[in-house]
This record gives sequence, structure tokens and C-alpha cells, in this order.
Amino acid sequence: MPSPLDFLHRNNNQDEWAKRYVGNKMGFNPESSGYDMQTALAAGLERDEETGHMGSLDPRTGMVLKGRQHESWNPMAQTEMSLGNTVEYDPDKGRYFSVQGGMYE
Repeated sequence: MPSPLDFLHRNNNQDEWAKRYVGNKMGFNPESSGYDMQTALAAGLERDEETGHMGSLDPRTGMVLKGRQHESWNPMAQTEMSLGNTVEYDPDKGRYFSVQGGMYE
């Protein structure tokens, strides 16, 4: 199972690794193309054995773990809509969340 360190070793590019997986000094940017690996690991998420991907949402809170520019943002949002959920920005928390029903309720 690959880890963020595998990405670093494969590409030998610390700056890119830090941008995508760790964030900057201000933390994860929900408008970026990155992934909030720190929260994903804290939530106990693991990589899918077949795809190598991790979940899009924190199962504890429904918080979206990928930035809006992430290559799989749209499929995640479409999946959430098909489940009757809405992906909404919470300005108080500075993050996107999948909300049951949400604005379409």
C-alpha cells in the first residue's frame, strides 16, 4: 500500500509532496488540488487495496478531505448528490462538508 512518502521518493519532489499531502503552514487549503492526509489518517482511513485511493469524506464528520481543484472532486460531489446529500461550504469551519439533504431538501 503506497504512502505519501512513496510519492516523495518516486518523484523526489518535497515541495510537491508537501503541497498535496501536508498543506502549508496555515493548514490544508480546501480550494486546492490537495488532499487532507492528516485528517484522513486521524479518522482511521486506509488506502483501497485496488485503487490506492483513500476516502473523500471524514466518516466522523462528513468533512470533505480533498480540495475543490482535486481531480476527483466532481465525481465525489456527484456521488454525494446521488445519495441525497449536498456538498456545502461551512464558513465558520473553513471547510466543505457533505450534508444530508442540504440545500436541496
